[in-house]
Amino acid sequence: ALELFLHLPSGSVSDGVVNRSDDCFTFLDPNPRATVHLLVVPVRHDITSVESLTRSDLPLLELMSTQAMEALELEVDARSLTVDDKGFDPALARLGFYIPSKTSVPLLHLHALYPRSSASHRRFRDSIFVSPSTVIAQLQRSAEAASVEEATPVEAGPPSTASAEVATSSHREAIQ
Repeated sequence: ALELFLHLPSGSVSDGVVNRSDDCFTFLDPNPRATVHLLVVPVRHDITSVESLTRSDLPLLELMSTQAMEALELEVDARSLTVDDKGFDPALARLGFYIPSKTSVPLLHLHALYPRSSASHRRFRDSIFVSPSTVIAQLQRSAEAASVEEATPVEAGPPSTASAEVATSSHREAIQ
């Protein structure tokens, strides 16, 4: 799978590519786990997981999410899929990243599933599958916290229990 991800930007792999932009490729997952299962991969290969993301990656995350939804709609329409006699419904889509310990490819990639009811609930449970909006919110909160810390003078002395709890809580959020 890693080889496929690495060859997409060169254009040497075009089978299954549903959508592409200057920054991302969207293609059919070769091992689909839903009726429609797409992967969105950045052209950059320096981001190994959601843990590697920084605030500067927010535009990329937003692009990946937008491109995923557009590609899902294209693929659903191309297959003439319907759910309850309706065409594509964004509310039935599920986007997410696996946490690093559960990913099979050491490069950032976004899963786009449709309809969400066709995806294995066990494989895509919330404890290991994180939505782009959650990742974006965590990056924004961590950037705001860093701004507050920079503006607040640091007092000498041992850290308080409260600050240790906040640090532990922030670390837990970052890896979820």
